[in-house]
Amino acid sequence: MRNHTATHLLNWALRKVLGGEINQKGSLVDADKTRFDFTHDKPLSAEEVAEVERLVNEKSTPTCR
Repeated sequence: MRNHTATHLLNWALRKVLGGEINQKGSLVDADKTRFDFTHDKPLSAEEVAEVERLVNEKSTPTCR
């Protein structure tokens, strides 16, 4: 379940960072790993990868109250 949710968060973060032109082409979700296939017109920069990771981690980390 957690890895399935991660694919939705990853799709959201990629669209936020790269724009709406990315298209999901597939994914693999199992108990041990997640793979997310998508189209984009160029490789992601290190900064783009870091921002995608930051956004996903921010949304998936429970807030302390």
